[in-house]
Amino acid sequence: YFVFLEKEKNHHFKRFYLLISALFSVLVPLLSIPYGSIEVVESISQNNAELMILPETKLVESSIFTTENILWAIYIVGFSLLFLKFSWGIFKLIKEIKFSEKIKQDHYQFILKQNKFTPYSFWNAIFLNKSDFLEGKIDYKIILHEKAHVNQKHSIDVIFIEIMLCVFWFNPAFYFYRKAIVTNHEFLADEAVLSQNKDIISYQKLILDELISEKILFTHPFNLHNTKKRIVMMTNKLTKIAKLKSYLTLPISALLFFAFVEKVPAKIENTVNKSLQKIVNKEETQFSGTQVSNIEKSAFKNEMISIKKDTIKPKKQKVEKVKEENTEMIPPP
Repeated sequence: YFVFLEKEKNHHFKRFYLLISALFSVLVPLLSIPYGSIEVVESISQNNAELMILPETKLVESSIFTTENILWAIYIVGFSLLFLKFSWGIFKLIKEIKFSEKIKQDHYQFILKQNKFTPYSFWNAIFLNKSDFLEGKIDYKIILHEKAHVNQKHSIDVIFIEIMLCVFWFNPAFYFYRKAIVTNHEFLADEAVLSQNKDIISYQKLILDELISEKILFTHPFNLHNTKKRIVMMTNKLTKIAKLKSYLTLPISALLFFAFVEKVPAKIENTVNKSLQKIVNKEETQFSGTQVSNIEKSAFKNEMISIKKDTIKPKKQKVEKVKEENTEMIPPP
């Protein structure tokens, strides 16, 4: 980003790039690309497989003050502090929006406060000094600037990067992301103002007059410490080279993604597991085959006995009956 895009005027693309790249930097370690296959070749005989036993497990006492536990404790403390700071800032803003005097105009809310401060915005609320607003002392370009933040929903980007900072507070890259995102928001708001008012000189003078500012968390103050960058950016133009740089970031990002994403084999085949499975299947087949053979022999034997009872015995009875009839037909001497 700092090499190709920071000094270019393609602000909408830069906003998209910063948010997507920040999100991808979190997702890449969780993703993996399957490729090819690998086979773990280990020979094992049936006798050895039958002798395989599980290793004996022993309960080992360990201290809770391990390096891993200490690092987790430091991380949780850092996350808790930043998240409490983030939550308190959001709570203060919501409280101000709810209980302060306000004037509604279209979908904007002008929050009027008594104390002196530089105008800023959050969500659809624009915070202004009451006396300056009612007396018309606030330049309309400042109102246009804050309306641009509201219309383009820059608060969503700020909340997103603040939550990422709470979770990954140990990663310095996210602090650069926050700075780049907020700076680019100012470029976008300046561009929106100048699209309605082409007087760049008067707008630059207005920004210089507003250098003394109060920094408020999670908001878009009209002035930041990067005032010089904003003034220089107003005079830049979107050239073909700038567009080409924007397009080049996409394939470069894709290459970096494939370079850092985890590569894993698509399929792992273990011959040991296959050998053990074959042995088990063989034993089951032999066992079931023996059972089937014994059952078939028993059934056949029972069937033969029933056949003998149904066929042989009735024939003997018939022969005896015939003999008895023949005996009766012969008269006595």
